[in-house]
Amino acid sequence: MNNKDLKESMINEERHTGKRYRRMKTVFITVSVVLALMLIASGFLYYKSFSTYKEQLGKDEQLLKDLSGKLTEKQEELDQKNKELDIKQGELETIQDQLGSIQKELDSLKERIAEVSAENETFKKENDDLKKELEEAKKALKAKQELKAKQEQQAKKDKQETKPKQETQEKQETQEKQEEPKKQTGKVAYLTFDDGVSKNTPKLLAVLDKYGVKATFFANWKPSLKEYYKQIVKKGHALGNHTATHQWASVYSSLDSFKKEVKTFEKNVYELTGYRTTLFRFPGGTSNTKGLKYNGRDTTLVPRAIEWLKSEGYAYFDWNVSSRDADGKKYTASEIANHVLNGAKGKKVAIILMHDMVSKQTTLEALPKIIEGLKAQGFTFKVLSNSSSTVHFKPASK
Repeated sequence: MNNKDLKESMINEERHTGKRYRRMKTVFITVSVVLALMLIASGFLYYKSFSTYKEQLGKDEQLLKDLSGKLTEKQEELDQKNKELDIKQGELETIQDQLGSIQKELDSLKERIAEVSAENETFKKENDDLKKELEEAKKALKAKQELKAKQEQQAKKDKQETKPKQETQEKQETQEKQEEPKKQTGKVAYLTFDDGVSKNTPKLLAVLDKYGVKATFFANWKPSLKEYYKQIVKKGHALGNHTATHQWASVYSSLDSFKKEVKTFEKNVYELTGYRTTLFRFPGGTSNTKGLKYNGRDTTLVPRAIEWLKSEGYAYFDWNVSSRDADGKKYTASEIANHVLNGAKGKKVAIILMHDMVSKQTTLEALPKIIEGLKAQGFTFKVLSNSSSTVHFKPASK
């Protein structure tokens, strides 16, 4: 190859290389421009996205701020509701306390209603008893009017019939006076039974007969059991006046009512048995306060009744030993006997309170042990009389 060809070849090579360079430059520039454009477009898009994001972020922040405000408002509302709830809770507790107080008052009223109802039943029963008593009194008055003339004619005869009984009583009192020296050193027990007669009376009499002991029966008037009054008198026991009905409203309502109670029993028993008792025991005892509710709390009634009883020849008796068979508690026969025997210890004279009632079965069961125990303590047994040693409670003063 000659120089010319080599030179031409070199020129051609240079031309070809220049073209290739220019072409590569053009491609580079084009790629650079494209890349620059892409970078610009990307920056623009990024800027736009960032602006949008910033705008959205601003909106979100505003929304969050709004929500925070609303949340604060809701919290304040919730706090207010809680305060109101606390107030309501306090009011509810106050109402509950008031309801508790009202319930207590209601319970108290219920108890009072029950008491009033019970009292009403008692008053109703007492009213029925008073009606019966009124009917009996009317019948008695009618009979008294019919017999008045006959009684006047037979007064002398009655006196003669009474005289042997009076002599017997005087003889008994004389005998007791003759035994007075023994009283100074001996121990005397007076068994007394209140509220009879009853279906238990014959059983009590049988026990007393078995031990050869006499007792005193402070009875009420029970027309259906007339035979038992006769048995008491026939067997040599003392029969005492405990008023006709033992109804508190009748016995303690007034002095006139009290007198009527005493005289009704006295008359009925005398007409039945020929026995005129002069022994008396107040229902509930001389010191009872229950009777005051029926007379306006007249504390002078019992003292005036005592004076009247004395003017009528009566001796009245309370007690210094109680079997406690009317305490309101159901005692066993052994407990009742122990009450009596322990109560009699250390006493020279024991006036012992028991009751002659069907409901007092344990008293009947305790009687043998009582008699045996008192005998073991050195007691003798007697019936009460006007000359007997007595026990008097102080009448209620309020």
